[in-house]
Amino acid sequence: MMQSRPLACLVLAVVGGCGEPAADLAAAHQSLAARHRSTSGAVIRTWNEIAIAQQPTNAIRLSRTLAMVHTAMHDAVNGVLPRYERYASTLGDPDADPEAAAAASAHRVLSNQFPMNQASLDTALASSLDAIEDGPAEDAGVALGAAVGQSIIDFRANDGMDIPDPFTPAPGPGVWEPTPPTFSPTVEPQFRNVTPFAIRARDQFSLSPPPALTSWSYTRDFKEVFELGRDTSTERTDDQTHSALFWREASPAGWSRMANIVSVDKEFDLHETARLLALVNMVMADGFIAGVHYKRAFALWRPVTAIQRADTDGNPKTTADPTWLPLRPTTLVAEYPSTHSVLGAAAADVLRRFTRKNHRLCMTSQTAEPAGTTRCWDTFAEASLENADSRVNVGYHFRFSTTAGVQLGRKIGRYGFLHKLRPLRGHHDDGDDADDDDLDEN
Repeated sequence: MMQSRPLACLVLAVVGGCGEPAADLAAAHQSLAARHRSTSGAVIRTWNEIAIAQQPTNAIRLSRTLAMVHTAMHDAVNGVLPRYERYASTLGDPDADPEAAAAASAHRVLSNQFPMNQASLDTALASSLDAIEDGPAEDAGVALGAAVGQSIIDFRANDGMDIPDPFTPAPGPGVWEPTPPTFSPTVEPQFRNVTPFAIRARDQFSLSPPPALTSWSYTRDFKEVFELGRDTSTERTDDQTHSALFWREASPAGWSRMANIVSVDKEFDLHETARLLALVNMVMADGFIAGVHYKRAFALWRPVTAIQRADTDGNPKTTADPTWLPLRPTTLVAEYPSTHSVLGAAAADVLRRFTRKNHRLCMTSQTAEPAGTTRCWDTFAEASLENADSRVNVGYHFRFSTTAGVQLGRKIGRYGFLHKLRPLRGHHDDGDDADDDDLDEN
């Protein structure tokens, strides 16, 4: 029964097709809603974890993979019972099982992205389907999900991901260059050309240039990261060290986990969980697209290069130290802005708008030291700012880069939430259309 039909027709299919009176439309919708009201978001969280476990080569690629997986699951669920605007697919079947559709859509996307993992992905899909009653609804869900997953693959097929665009800025004081210990080229420099998932364009939100190398603000932030970010720092506290290592985890993985925890704590249903994870991962992918664009535009050197070669920066108030190294090896992209800060702020903005209230939560990370240790926050903004601070404490970024990243990320998160995957008429979530003045970040 898969078909491309108006949303009203999908609902009316259970009462005889389009053209029925409005009262019949309302009754049909209530019938479908009752059928799926108790469905939890567990399948969305499970396939989020499965997607992360495929281990893309870097966080940038992971962000695109997760955005594709979650837009597919969102569109598949809403192809059964439409509650929110969809990302790309127009396919639907009101007789399909929505959990089967979600699992099959994620499976299809991941099979395309990681064909070498086909056997384990097939096993994961079988496990998801084991929890669903066998029958026509399950079969219809699998068919719908596979088709929706393919539609997302087709929609993103020519999005610019695989078109080479090397980044080799001319060397000089203040200019990015490969960093120790590997001195490898920058990763995914072409990502600036990828079609955004939520924002209109990579440069939709402007970013001021970083401070001049001889400015007071550059000098201040140089001295801060010199002291706090050094591998042998005696100024960095134990808590700052723990935070620095905790937040080293790839942002798409860490902030997806946070969204999963929130969906459990808030008892979000299948539709709400699918939408939340889709929005969070859409804005994080866009954070990388915009961030890589500006990193290339400004091509600023990283602290490890800036400190080791401070004798070339023309600033008499900075001191070169050829032995200086960060707490952990610097990531292989240019300095400004901190995309880690962009992604954290974008995800946090979606989370606070979605929940519309402060929410205390605790979690661990894949890079926590000691392993399994946790950190807690009273608000999403607090987590976002700690995430940004960690990049100074680990020696990766100047403070002005993390500040700019947070500002850019909030704009991306706000735009994505207010303009994508919105409730359809008759469906209103508390957080929808909320603006900055409506929310308390403190």
